[in-house]
Amino acid sequence: MTGTLWRWDGTALVAAAEPDTAADVVDSWLEHDGYAGGWHLHRKRFADSLPGVDTAPFLDAVLGKVPHVGNWFPRVEAHGSDLHLRVRPAPALRSATVL
Repeated sequence: MTGTLWRWDGTALVAAAEPDTAADVVDSWLEHDGYAGGWHLHRKRFADSLPGVDTAPFLDAVLGKVPHVGNWFPRVEAHGSDLHLRVRPAPALRSATVL
C-alpha cells in the first residue's frame, strides 16, 4: 500500500515499517486543505470499533500529521492494539458515478 506510514508509540506518531499483520479496523476520509468533513464521525466510528483502547491521543496526533494543503486520503488502522496512520494522496475526484 502506498503512503507514508506512522505508528503510535503511546505519546507520538513515529515513522513505521509496514505491519506484519492485516489491519483489524480501518477508517479513511477525504481531506482538502486541512478540512475533513464529518471528522467527528470517523473519529467516533474508529474509537467505537476498539473498546478498551484509548484512541483519543492517537486521533488528536493524526490531525497534526496530515498536510493542511492539498487533497489527502488518510487512513487510520488498528493492528490489534497497535495504531497506525497512513497518509496517502487523494485519488482523482469523479464528477459522476454510474451504478
